Amino acid sequence: MIAASTQVDASSVYAVNAARGQLCSGAAQRTPLVEVPALDDAATHLSRGESLDRALVAASYRASEATAIPVGGAANDQALMTTLAKRYCNEVARPDATEIGVSQRGGTLWLVVATPMPIPHAEDSLRIRERLLMLVNEARSTPRSCGSRHYAAAPPLALSDELSDAALSHSESMARTGSFDHVDDDGHSPADRVRQTHYRARLVGENIAAGMGTAEEALEGWLASPGHCENLMEARFTHVGAAFATNLQRDPAVFWTLDLAQAR
Repeated sequence: MIAASTQVDASSVYAVNAARGQLCSGAAQRTPLVEVPALDDAATHLSRGESLDRALVAASYRASEATAIPVGGAANDQALMTTLAKRYCNEVARPDATEIGVSQRGGTLWLVVATPMPIPHAEDSLRIRERLLMLVNEARSTPRSCGSRHYAAAPPLALSDELSDAALSHSESMARTGSFDHVDDDGHSPADRVRQTHYRARLVGENIAAGMGTAEEALEGWLASPGHCENLMEARFTHVGAAFATNLQRDPAVFWTLDLAQAR
């Protein structure tokens, strides 16, 4: 018979933080981990045999980094501290980690140590759109190589509400379906979506990204990809639209679209 999950005493988290902040090397530089219910839920899913990725999705928790630690045979908090310090310092003492979840099943304590991924919120969409515009124009202001092709600095782009509408439509489609593609679930291409907004375009380009929590991360990914970088540096483009959409029931949970166009 499989033992049922039991409530974990708060002292277990204290013991983890004691190992993190006192027993592991470099401890003075680390802040205590904060227990969060979503990670407790993820730890419970882990204790039932699910993978870490599936456990995090089931708990609607999105992590930039996460580590699962099963600790068996620790009869008390002192034994837990000792075991963690001897075997799991690299995991519990990660400097970037800020949150923890715990669950116990039978004689095993399950820990999830994580760094939460920043999830952009819809109410911040205008600010994030303007931030992306600034980042794109900063990138265009400097000559750069995109793969084997070299580009001179390009003129700044103007933000277009119509292109942003097209970008939002596609981000929402990707978030809804989980399909990461330039063709949406209705079979529309980037040019089709731009045309539906009544923007009169001579030339259209599109960059998409998934899993990034910030505008900076999305742009960094595009600059590292030759094809996306070429779109960003294309001097013929005059306008840009940007949008993101989220779906915490999917992994990745954040989908980005950047539509670029040359007006007629």
